[in-house]
Amino acid sequence: MPTTRKAIELVNVDPWEMSTLPDCRKLASDIIRRQGRFDEAFFMCDLRDAEYKCRLWKENLPRVTPFYAVKSNPDPLFTRVLFENGVKFDCSNQREIRFVLDNVPGARGSDIVVSNTAKCRKDIAFGCEVGANLMTVDSVEELEKIFPYKEQALVLIRLQGSEHTSKITFNRKFGAGPELVSKILRKCQELELNVVGTHFHVGLGFDSPLIYDESIRRSKQVFDEANNMGFNMRILNIGGSFPGGVRKRKQFLQAAAVIENSLARNFPVGCGVQIIAEPGQFFSTSAWILCAKVVAVKDCVIDEVHPASTSTDLKGRMARMQPVYKTFNRLSESHSEKHVQDVVDEDTIEDEHRVVIIRNVFLNESRFNAIPRATLPLLDLRYYRLETDEELANVGHPEPDAKTVLWGATCNPFDQIVEWDHAIDIKCDQWILIDNMGTYSRAFQCGFNGFGTPPVYYLGQSAHHAA
Repeated sequence: MPTTRKAIELVNVDPWEMSTLPDCRKLASDIIRRQGRFDEAFFMCDLRDAEYKCRLWKENLPRVTPFYAVKSNPDPLFTRVLFENGVKFDCSNQREIRFVLDNVPGARGSDIVVSNTAKCRKDIAFGCEVGANLMTVDSVEELEKIFPYKEQALVLIRLQGSEHTSKITFNRKFGAGPELVSKILRKCQELELNVVGTHFHVGLGFDSPLIYDESIRRSKQVFDEANNMGFNMRILNIGGSFPGGVRKRKQFLQAAAVIENSLARNFPVGCGVQIIAEPGQFFSTSAWILCAKVVAVKDCVIDEVHPASTSTDLKGRMARMQPVYKTFNRLSESHSEKHVQDVVDEDTIEDEHRVVIIRNVFLNESRFNAIPRATLPLLDLRYYRLETDEELANVGHPEPDAKTVLWGATCNPFDQIVEWDHAIDIKCDQWILIDNMGTYSRAFQCGFNGFGTPPVYYLGQSAHHAA
């Protein structure tokens, strides 16, 4: 299904806070009103956010050239705006390289680093053919594939990064330890390959930015080892994992400060080493907002069985639960009273029966389409009513006997997006805004179960390209 692109102007607001502001709610309402009877989820992409992130990067990491990880969000207009603001590209294979060259006017192969350490032979051949010849390896076997192109290829050795505080780690799949690094260097010497630097990645969702310092220090050791072997080491790639979501500004600034201090100690200005990085989520996360419609609501009552406890006042808890039942407009008061009484009056109960009311809310999108299931726990998504801008997690109070579950409206029983431990008064045909939706949302969407590709509405001055 073709993606709809529409240019919309937005008043000046701080992009890091855009998704919580009334301006965003108004824009989404205008889109829905102009479309009339509208049942399709849609994205809003704030291109000013991308421009702002480019300025923020330059202000805090002035020595580091960013190569945007295309896999994060391969949107043509979004990538063009980044390139116009000085950002280059991190690609994995021939298709991503071709995407950049076909969709970003002025981009050349030299603006690309090929960071996949397990490349097909055609990826290597195509990269060298178009000038995307800066390539990452972490094995001796990969060197054999690069050897036929040794006149063009520039090799970065991917090290195992320090990732002991990261929630998602990469070292099991990528990167070379100290012994393997030495083996790779010796093989490059034997094959006369041009090793020019190192590359590392600290994993995703780190708690401490000090892992950047540890990885940079390790890179300096490899630089010294390689230079002593006669290689001309001149590129340090510090990878990705830079936080870029709404509410993540402080974490990014902390990481940038650690990196700048570590570079000053290990690779000072004037040392002849170019510093690059591969931010993906930093640029894409906060720029994208999904507006999804509630297409169905279903209330149900279940009995959860728990081991009997003499300290639990079951009858008192049931009485306190009565107001919760009444918040659900599809359950009658008489039904709720009868259900509670049936549980309380059961003389033979040995285990505690906990009556839980669940409101199931179904959206016209899915975590198996445009809501990125793989990184969902890391993205700090927040959900807002379109009509009032209330954050759904803050509506009401935690209640042990009530839940609201947000589902994708596919036939997949695992398509649960989020669950809250309180009752939320939400109805069919209402709309919900979800922020931080830029990372892997567009990349993962596949049209599963008949769900199409959400159209994109671009916000900001650069949106005239999409008109």
